[in-house]
Amino acid sequence: MSALLISNFFMKSEPLLPQKKEFREINFLRGLAISGIVCIHIDSYFAFYRPSDEFRIITLSISNLSRFSVPIFILSSGYLLRIGTSFWKNKLVHLFLPYILISIPGYFAKTQEFNRDAMDYLLKLVTGRILEPYYFVPLLAGYYLIFWTFHRNFFSLSTMNKFGIVILSLFIQLISNYHFPTFLASYRSFFPTEYIFYFFVGMFLREVSLKKNYLQKFFLLNTFLISMITVFVLIYTLETYQALPNNLFFLPLGIWLLFLPRPDLKFYPELLNHRSVFLRFIMKSFETIGRYSLSIFLIHPLIIHYMHSFDPHILGGRTISYFLTWTINIALPLIIHRTIYLSIEGIQSIREKNLDQ
Repeated sequence: MSALLISNFFMKSEPLLPQKKEFREINFLRGLAISGIVCIHIDSYFAFYRPSDEFRIITLSISNLSRFSVPIFILSSGYLLRIGTSFWKNKLVHLFLPYILISIPGYFAKTQEFNRDAMDYLLKLVTGRILEPYYFVPLLAGYYLIFWTFHRNFFSLSTMNKFGIVILSLFIQLISNYHFPTFLASYRSFFPTEYIFYFFVGMFLREVSLKKNYLQKFFLLNTFLISMITVFVLIYTLETYQALPNNLFFLPLGIWLLFLPRPDLKFYPELLNHRSVFLRFIMKSFETIGRYSLSIFLIHPLIIHYMHSFDPHILGGRTISYFLTWTINIALPLIIHRTIYLSIEGIQSIREKNLDQ
């Protein structure tokens, strides 16, 4: 890694990559992923009050099937990232600043104290420990730094050499997942090596999917493997009653490859044009959720934190309360996002009118 970093500064400057195109398929996948993350947190919420409830096996099964979610976000970042003149400004405005703002009420909600040392807040802010899911922000920041530093090296390589980097990243991730140094254990959740394979796969697939039809022959095999892994996850959950880690290697890749935008397979567009009105509604709903997945990710931990103050079953029983909790944690962040957006837009409109007068 050090050699790559040093060589990066001696390489001839490459032209900027084209501005990213927001594929509808990726919004759909992000919608699935953020919904899965919410399901994982709902399982913890239900287990907090009723760990021995027989309904827990259902919430745990949904949670385990949702373990593809974090890798999907990492993979999509590698796939979509482009170096532009405002790379870091864009990340500051659209990720880091909203994270800092939502972390302030999150910190006081978690600590229940208003007289804590500012350094305690800053340390938890930087390490993503204000609320449990926020580890993802410093994790993403690490991948942004890797991409910004090494993009020239990676994209100047041949396809085979790129694939070699992907294989190397797989070994690095396996070592990190199963032999992480104990003295760094407190930093493990946001250490880039934990998901680095998915990030480089995203970068690699962007190049391959735009140039060659490598993936067509794997469509049926991919679908079969996803089905088999789903069955395995359900059996594992029923037999062990244990939560799975986020590193189910093939499941995130399989789901990604199933919907990946490419000219040879029109799977997603065909679903959008399906005769079933209900299926089209579901697809477009997840697409919309994915478009605002960052807002849902930042706001819903605060919502579910406050929901821990009461038993979820008071919302209408086991099944109804589960779906209602999921809906609240998806819909309320969307409403808050839209309200803030319209407020800012209104203020800007008023300022422009005042300047014109």
